[in-house]
Amino acid sequence: MSEDFVQKVFDLISLERNPRLWQSSNDNLTMARLELLFQFPQTRFENQLGRLKSPIDKNEALAQACFSKAQQESSLVKKLALLNQAVLFAHSRQLEEVLKVRIQCLQDSGHSKAASNDLTIMKVLNVSILDSKEPGINECALEREKDNHQFRFKNSVQIEHNLEEGRFLRASRDIEPGELIGEDAPVFKILNQESVKHFCWHCLMRLVAPIPCEHCSGIGFCSLPCRIAAQSSYHRFECGRTDLLYKSNIGVWILAARALGSMPDLVTESKENLPRVWQSVLNMESHEGSDQYSAPELMKEALVAVFLTRFLEQGNFSHSCFSSSHQGAQSGCLKVANVMHKIMRVIRFNCHEILAKQEGQAHPKKIGFGINPSLALINHSCDSNYGRVWSSDQQKVLAFATRPIKMGQQICDVYSGVFSKSSKQERREVHDRYHFQCQCEPCLEDWPVLEHLPKGVHNLPKQNYHEGVTTQQLKILASLLKRVKQRPMEISTLKEALVLAHECLKPPHLVLVHESKIVVLMTESPIEVFNHEFELLLIVEVLTCYRKLALKVPNRIQGSPDFVGGMVFGSKTNHAIWISQAHPRTNQRTITDFQGFSFFYLHSEQRYGNSLHLKVVANHFRIDQHGED
Repeated sequence: MSEDFVQKVFDLISLERNPRLWQSSNDNLTMARLELLFQFPQTRFENQLGRLKSPIDKNEALAQACFSKAQQESSLVKKLALLNQAVLFAHSRQLEEVLKVRIQCLQDSGHSKAASNDLTIMKVLNVSILDSKEPGINECALEREKDNHQFRFKNSVQIEHNLEEGRFLRASRDIEPGELIGEDAPVFKILNQESVKHFCWHCLMRLVAPIPCEHCSGIGFCSLPCRIAAQSSYHRFECGRTDLLYKSNIGVWILAARALGSMPDLVTESKENLPRVWQSVLNMESHEGSDQYSAPELMKEALVAVFLTRFLEQGNFSHSCFSSSHQGAQSGCLKVANVMHKIMRVIRFNCHEILAKQEGQAHPKKIGFGINPSLALINHSCDSNYGRVWSSDQQKVLAFATRPIKMGQQICDVYSGVFSKSSKQERREVHDRYHFQCQCEPCLEDWPVLEHLPKGVHNLPKQNYHEGVTTQQLKILASLLKRVKQRPMEISTLKEALVLAHECLKPPHLVLVHESKIVVLMTESPIEVFNHEFELLLIVEVLTCYRKLALKVPNRIQGSPDFVGGMVFGSKTNHAIWISQAHPRTNQRTITDFQGFSFFYLHSEQRYGNSLHLKVVANHFRIDQHGED
């Protein structure tokens, strides 16, 4: 089957048929454009969607071949790889035999958790997973899904709004390099083609021993809860045909099929009746009413919406919009395509790459893409100051500063290439596709690319230094940069060098654009470094109070061993209290000074045990009373 088949259909269809629809970018014509395209026989995509066999069907012969070869393999790594292929291709009648061998291989390799997953599969092997009575499995899947759509920013940033820039983020205090400023969970996400065999199809966790889909071999899951969540949601509409999403070569727009498969109510419910997180998706910038769409753009968008609608229809998209009558089915398809088109616009202007560290590779690589409603508030600059990393353990995207950010400065993402790697003209072409004119400093002042930037820290023209910079500061900076080069993985030195560099040097300068290295280091260990007061997930018990507080802190903590002071959260109750001079490796610390302790958030009134009564006072708390009440 030839790939890029959507483009080939696009090339066959003439824009001359009803040209009025394509000469205007009026969004009121979208339904008419879709209706026209549905009439072309080529847009049925019968060669692709009507196939009788799929290369990702279960394949008993391939499963047996991989299994036989694995049994002769002496290397545990190669043996596990072959067994994983056998598991994905195997029919249910073969699976038990393959799993028994894989369990032993996993145990021999030290992968006890994955071996436990296989044992669980064997317990429910003869039971339909969707109707499984295995205790806790369905509940676990539902709980995981419920917690997957939470986002928040730290109190170091604030959301602002104006007519020119819309909503954006600004630093409410000075922020250090590597400091976490927010987190977001993608409302919907998908792997890119290169990552399908290496990461969970549902949660994007790295796969050690993939759990197979019951009906196709094209994807794998990290656990039964993930398989349950996928098969009871979007995967039932795409099973056996996920390869077509990638062969269509429509890029990030495949996310639109994932969105409707995950939330079919997008088609029939009004926005006000949808879950709040999906309302936020529909409220994201989509440049509705823009007059900057060309005729080919409008047609390609509409054609992709038609293809993805056909794709879902072929997958038995069981929804009320698909009537049993021919006329009802046509009307239903048109309605779905219109919603698909709207979601595609949201994706076009708001999609984020998902970066993860891959085995054997020094730098994080893109493994997929998703929609993060809160992080999409961050505006663009060709000289961005924040980065994102994917935490598969937390199922969240973590956002952090890549340089010192002063109070009052905007938090900025980069939608095009950064100024140091892309020329102004190259960036402008990308900005045009995003329908905006960039007014950032690198564009206005036409900053040079990397090879033309000043490189040293000594003997530069006066305009390259901030006022008051001393020779001693420059000597220290040069020494720090030398250490960074010698010890590239020492994040504390990199942080110190970045802070001093921004105090001494004015942009643009070569040293000031090397902060992308901090993205690499944070990707490798985003939680252990600079966690400070963010998401420590501790339960605090206040034992005594008033002039003296004694805090019992559990040994289990996610945080830097150098942490001093910070916010402590109750993981279930959302209680918060500030610890001054507390160290997480110590079970107990004492606070004697109550003045000025800030906190991230706290319910308006809470009791800790039976002894301390706290009340919110602006962004601080005070002891209101104490005793036995």
